[in-house]
Amino acid sequence: RVARPGGRLGVAAWRPGGELAELVDSFRPPGPQSAGNPDDWGREEYVRDLLGAAFELEFAAGDCPLVGESGEAIWELVTTSVGPMRDLVARLEPPRREELHRLEVELLEQYRIDGGIRFPQPYLLILGRRRA
Repeated sequence: RVARPGGRLGVAAWRPGGELAELVDSFRPPGPQSAGNPDDWGREEYVRDLLGAAFELEFAAGDCPLVGESGEAIWELVTTSVGPMRDLVARLEPPRREELHRLEVELLEQYRIDGGIRFPQPYLLILGRRRA
């Protein structure tokens, strides 16, 4: 509805699942049923079902790793600059917040290479052109 025929669409979405997403999701309260799952946008079949009739679609996979000197440094970055994570941490009771903090730093430290952390974050790039 928002793109005229021939108009272009571009969306980048995190791929669903993965260790870090599953860990963070285990601390997130359930959302409203009608809101849908934002992870669905990282699934080609979902995007095809939703937009395939109206758009010629192309997909490309990529990785945008979390990189930092330590798990602690990445925790600090993500919890102060990524809105959904910052909001989640602010809503958690102190014992739960500290548990998430500890578990996330431990997970990130498992990806230590060459003196730093490089945690993979796969994404899906969705490109589309509106059909006539």
